[in-house]
Amino acid sequence: MGPSLVNVVGESLRGFDLLALMGIVHSIFGVAAVTLGIWLVGVWAYVQSSETRYCAGKKKLMRKILVLWLLALGLGAVYYVLYFTLG
Repeated sequence: MGPSLVNVVGESLRGFDLLALMGIVHSIFGVAAVTLGIWLVGVWAYVQSSETRYCAGKKKLMRKILVLWLLALGLGAVYYVLYFTLG
């Protein structure tokens, strides 16, 4: 996805394009979801403990990460459709 992101950023630098902006927002949400997910698993596995009782306290954060990921996934699907119909 990196080369596509570079292409989208290049398009947005040439002029304002709503489609390019949508691609950038999609990538920001996706990177944030992946980073937070990796951080959460790393903290749970290496710092606290591998027992599930420590994981249960992180339910709210896990739900927020899931919503962020679903938002990025949805934006990606809309972006894909718009890119190939309008682009």
